[in-house]
Amino acid sequence: MNLVLNDTITASIEIQNFFSIIQKLYVYFALSGKRWKILTVILPVGGVTLKKVCSTRWSLRHQDISSIRFNFLNILKALTKIILMSKNKNKISEDKRLVK
Repeated sequence: MNLVLNDTITASIEIQNFFSIIQKLYVYFALSGKRWKILTVILPVGGVTLKKVCSTRWSLRHQDISSIRFNFLNILKALTKIILMSKNKNKISEDKRLVK
């Protein structure tokens, strides 16, 4: 079944773009301890957090999508807080691209 799903994802540009955005969102927060802390403070205690997209296990991809689905507003709050706190104009434009 994983092979069928992997073939499907490679055939669809929209699905590839979707998971690429999820991966970029995870990397954005994970590369900075400061940003990750802002995110974890805003997310509910014991709730699902962002995780790296697994390229082979679809059950984990489902968890990745669920974490964004249930925490979408909190993730936007964290991004907004980071943008408001940032003093670097180049960084602000990068942050705003993630919000879009």
